[in-house]
This record gives sequence, structure tokens and C-alpha cells, in this order.
Amino acid sequence: MCDFCLEGDPISFVSAVNCANPTLTGVNVDGGFAEFIAADANGTVLLPDGISYEDAAPTMCAGYTEWSGLRRADAKPGAKIAVVGIGGLGHLAIQYAKAVGYHVTAVTRTPVKQELAREFGADDVVDDGAALKDAGGADVLMHTSSSHAAVVDAMTGLKPWGKVAMIGIATDEVALPAGPVTFQSYQIIGSAHNGTEYLVEALDFVARGIVKPMADAYPKERVGDAGVCQGSWTVLGGLPQAALAVR
Repeated sequence: MCDFCLEGDPISFVSAVNCANPTLTGVNVDGGFAEFIAADANGTVLLPDGISYEDAAPTMCAGYTEWSGLRRADAKPGAKIAVVGIGGLGHLAIQYAKAVGYHVTAVTRTPVKQELAREFGADDVVDDGAALKDAGGADVLMHTSSSHAAVVDAMTGLKPWGKVAMIGIATDEVALPAGPVTFQSYQIIGSAHNGTEYLVEALDFVARGIVKPMADAYPKERVGDAGVCQGSWTVLGGLPQAALAVR
């Protein structure tokens, strides 16, 4: 084990980035579609009763990611949460935030996603940051988008002392508005799973039927078809390790 791993921090993306010689299934070693794999017991949890593999698979990544980000943001009870980007991550972010009593606003310009956001429980749906501000603003912005620019725009509606939870992955540069960040005392928070205890909690919400991933299931033999489908998530062969984010 390397010096970083010997520190005993929770296994997460932080571990993968800082380990001197990480073994990452589907990244630098094969096995993403294997029927069985060997895994460090410290990075595993038991599936709760009542959850299917088809629902567990997207929860293992997207659900875990969103719930961890919401926990890390540590918003006060009754806070206003804005979810920027309604896709594989965002549709779960809405549901988790609603499940614990937050007022949720979805931020997306896409009409079909605006309708989906309402179906998943969003209290308000707006096009951009200006509309978010007019709707009462947000205490926390959850970045679930593939566009950093969309999140920076949404910061127009961030309330004083607000937080931006950086969860989504995008390729464009982040150009933060330095004035508002300073004068409004904003916090920019990175979030990378943050510990397996949050995965246990995320799975429990799904097992109890409070949160429901949007997924399409395909047999492993149709992996090529699944890779180009337009659903929110695709689960291959009913196995959690064979989940693809395709939205």
C-alpha cells in the first residue's frame, strides 16, 4: 500500500486520484462487465432487502454521488436546493433532496427534461440563473451537469452564503464570478462520494421506494445496443457492476 492509502481515509474518488498505484475496474484493468470480481471488503456494502439489481446499479454510482454531495453541502432544514442538469445524476438529486424535505428547483433549458423534473418531484422548474433568482433563489446549487458554464450561470440565483456542490463532470473551464464569490461569501465544495456510509443511506432510500432510478435493462448480449440507447441509465444483465450512464 502507498503512503496515502496507509492513512486509512474512506475509499472514494479521492483514493483513486491520490493512490500511487490504483487498480480501477474498467479504467486501467478489465472487468467492468465480469460476472465476478475481487474487491476490497472496505469498499463494499450489503444490498438492503427489497432492492433489485436494476435499481441498485445506478444507485451505486449516481445515487451515491448525489446523496453524498447533498450530505456534504450540509444545508439547513427547509433550505432551497437547485439541481442544475436533469440527467442520470440530476433526476436522482431531485428525489433525494425532496426525500429529506428540501424545496427543490430544477434548472434546465430542455423542455422534455423540464417535464421529467416535475415528474421526479421538483417544486419549481426554471431555465437559468436569472429565473432561479426570480423564483426565490437557492441556498445550495447541486452541479449535476455536463456544463460548468450552466452552473456558473445558475449562480446568479444563489443566495448570500450559498454553496455550490461540484458533482458533475464537464470539459469546459470553470470561470467563477470572483466578485460575488467574495462579497456574497459563497462556498465552492468538491464532492467525491465521501464514505461508504453514504452509500448505505442512498441504497436504503431506494429499497424503501422513496427514490426510484430511471433505468432500462438489457441482457449482456445486447451491450452494443445499450450503449446507444436514450434512457437515463442502462443496466446490463441485471448486475450492478454492469451499469452504464447513457443520458
